[in-house]
Amino acid sequence: MLRHLSAAVISLSLLALPLTVQAQDATMEDAQAHADAIIAEAKAGEWFVNITTAETPMVRHVPSGMTCEFVGFDDADRIHLFSRGGGEDVACVTWIGRTLVSLYATRYTPEPTEEDVLDAAVTALLQNWPQAKELDREFEILLLEGQEPPMMVVFDVELDEGPRRSVILVRNVGGWSFKARATGPTDDDTAVEFGTMAFALAMPGAYESLQD
Repeated sequence: MLRHLSAAVISLSLLALPLTVQAQDATMEDAQAHADAIIAEAKAGEWFVNITTAETPMVRHVPSGMTCEFVGFDDADRIHLFSRGGGEDVACVTWIGRTLVSLYATRYTPEPTEEDVLDAAVTALLQNWPQAKELDREFEILLLEGQEPPMMVVFDVELDEGPRRSVILVRNVGGWSFKARATGPTDDDTAVEFGTMAFALAMPGAYESLQD
């Protein structure tokens, strides 16, 4: 299920999320405390560390190198440890404005192809929402300099609260399969923008590249 997408490389200055989706008047201490609370709530301290150094809570999944940001200081921010793999099968969940973003890192044995991971994710989505409609057009994705574009598919789905756009992204890096789900409004491509931005920043080494 290969998707051919238009890709845009974005600079550090464009990576700053709009202030409207960030917590207002948050301090670095607030952000660090929020990140600590997320790790503690999930009992994930064996695998996640708090890497917050500014006003945005940030944690890292040490085994895979995945970085998760929690820009909205939302009560729904969480880490999930899946019982199948413990620290080798994890997710971070956060709201960015009206878009719910979930980031996953999984170490499979044997390692599947990106196509296999994407197909499995699409199958799961269609089981939940059989009437989902795949959008057959190109979408601009946001990447950091030097990153390979992920595989991506976009659906419009009907939820109880109304129509939503749902994006799935997949990349395999360093023996890990990384996946993102972003679900947001259908009136524009915000879900794609926020989903690909969060996914680009989550990739191993991405955060360090921005410090250079």
